[in-house]
Amino acid sequence: MNITKKIPIVESHLLLPLMWEGDLELHTNREKMSKSRFKDAILHGDTVLSIAIQLVLEEGRGWVDISSFSASYRKSVSVGDELYVVYHPRNSDSHRKQIDFEAINQRDELILSGSFSVTGGWTIEKLYQS
Repeated sequence: MNITKKIPIVESHLLLPLMWEGDLELHTNREKMSKSRFKDAILHGDTVLSIAIQLVLEEGRGWVDISSFSASYRKSVSVGDELYVVYHPRNSDSHRKQIDFEAINQRDELILSGSFSVTGGWTIEKLYQS
């Protein structure tokens, strides 16, 4: 089992991705979100997925080509939460490597689980050595 560093979720994690996706009103309207089941503004799911993958890739300190990914979302993430990732590299074939991962919050709750396939890059070898 490999564990990444823990990072705090800050306002820029919330706002920057939503600006280019065009759904600011949906996720970041604190008044509306306070009346929803989430009770606060939440990060877009794809933002959480990209943070999780980036945390894993930073462990290798290099680059890779991500050829596919999948994720199952379990809980929301808000500004002030902290995230870390538990990941398990596994071989898919000689050219492509698969990495399974789980993003966990500061309460040790599963936020999302998924996998991604990578080809190329020296990061892969470092990830597989841990």
